[in-house]
Amino acid sequence: MVDSFFSKPSKKRRTGGPSRKSMAPRKGRDQSERPATKPRQADRDEDITSDSELEQDEPMDVMEEESSEDEDETEADRRRRLAKQYLKNVEEETAEFGDSFDAADLDREIIARRLREDVAEHQGRIYRHLGDKLNFARVSRDDGTVKLCKLQDFGVTSIATHYPYAYTASKSLQVTKWDISKPGKPKRLKYVRGDRKAVASPEDAEHYERHYDEILCIAVSPDGKHVVTGGRDRRIIVWSSENLAPVKVFETKDKKGVVTGLAFRRGTNELFASCADLKMRAYNLDQMSLVQIFFGHQDQVLDISALGQPRCLTVGSRDRSATLWKVEEEKRLAFLGGDQNLKRKKRKFDEDAIMDEIDAKTGEDLTPTVEYDPVMEGSIDCCSMIEDQLFVTGSDNGNVALWSLSKKKPLYIEREAHGRDDAMNPSQVTASKNADGVEIPVPQPRYITSIYAIPYSDIFFTGSWSGDIRVWKLSDDHRKFSQIASIPCAKGVINRIAGTEAGLKGKETHCVFAAISKEHRMGRWLKVPGGKNGFVTAVINPK
Repeated sequence: MVDSFFSKPSKKRRTGGPSRKSMAPRKGRDQSERPATKPRQADRDEDITSDSELEQDEPMDVMEEESSEDEDETEADRRRRLAKQYLKNVEEETAEFGDSFDAADLDREIIARRLREDVAEHQGRIYRHLGDKLNFARVSRDDGTVKLCKLQDFGVTSIATHYPYAYTASKSLQVTKWDISKPGKPKRLKYVRGDRKAVASPEDAEHYERHYDEILCIAVSPDGKHVVTGGRDRRIIVWSSENLAPVKVFETKDKKGVVTGLAFRRGTNELFASCADLKMRAYNLDQMSLVQIFFGHQDQVLDISALGQPRCLTVGSRDRSATLWKVEEEKRLAFLGGDQNLKRKKRKFDEDAIMDEIDAKTGEDLTPTVEYDPVMEGSIDCCSMIEDQLFVTGSDNGNVALWSLSKKKPLYIEREAHGRDDAMNPSQVTASKNADGVEIPVPQPRYITSIYAIPYSDIFFTGSWSGDIRVWKLSDDHRKFSQIASIPCAKGVINRIAGTEAGLKGKETHCVFAAISKEHRMGRWLKVPGGKNGFVTAVINPK
């Protein structure tokens, strides 16, 4: 007798009672010879069979036919059937819009292109060439494409988007939900706030379902059902995106386990968290459990990024390394930074006096110049994956580096990507009335505080406190990049950049969101005079 454990669940067995075939009358047999059966209660109540009873009998035959087809179906037949079903679904989606599409929209939504894009994303290749399609020249405050939404929160640290909603987190322990269906006019829908005084002891923290210390990072699941936050209280809280009600609280259970970054794997509920205790943690929100803990960095892990594959990228701050974690294989690839090949860079001492200091005969520029000593890379603070083989990182000396999995060193480095701070006045250096002879420190480069790459595209954005978001485009061979635009922004430190596509079918309209604050999200050592607290929205329309 075959054990029920090894039997197929789709195969239905009939237990008890005669089969339909045995109940059917046979030819040549007198119907009067059939044994009399006791009528059922339903037959006594009603002799006429209703249509609903007939409909109830039909699915059983259909299920039996489908189960028999599944048993005889080969793997090739199954793939062929799924491909036909996929084509049918795409055709139905395209037919729903009827005559509302023009020729350009229909060209973008043809089945062949959809298939190519799905295959390219599954293989982890760049297939969205947006550098030549988006109109960055018309992004400015004058025409209303750039807006600043000021917040009363102290220190906005992070922002996450899932159209048509955005979520912000701040050092004032507040999580806010926004409606961004109109990016120029965001509307606050709901917010929750923690309490620093609510927890008096570690025992009380287990029963408190809010944050009781600064929130440093936020992420939203790909399906938009969950919002996850993490912070200095060493806990990760899963919220319901509908009403911001707490669902689950994860404790890192480490004195140094400050949660610094969160990232979801595309299309799944797998969550990756970077922590200051030198670890990376993987969670599964379907089961609401911790899956695994990974070790490998030599300093606190400050940022994390992930795409569609079961892997994630982290940067280890002052160990000057980036690590790619292969979660299923439990392996890692380490990439070493450091930027050893530095050259002295010449800067103009007075940019406004260039025309006055040009030799009329030779045309040589005689403007006095000053040489700045190169600044060594001290830490790698942020990262973002472009595709499965390429990623970019930002450092504290202003470097933006492009990496490939095939090399341990960067493919290309853009040094001092956001320039240097303004030179200080003698009055800013000393409080003495006689400032003669006081040595003025050399202006230092602005380090990269945030970086965001549009997944599987040739465009990425960087932020600092230079007053703008800079747009970079990869070259055709994907081995270099160059700046193509600058999005004006308010004064302040850009702590996080996020992006989303507007809900317009067939159009490449992108919205960029930047969390801006008076100070850096990880501390108070960096403050920008006149900085704002809030987030900036920038709408980038197609050409």
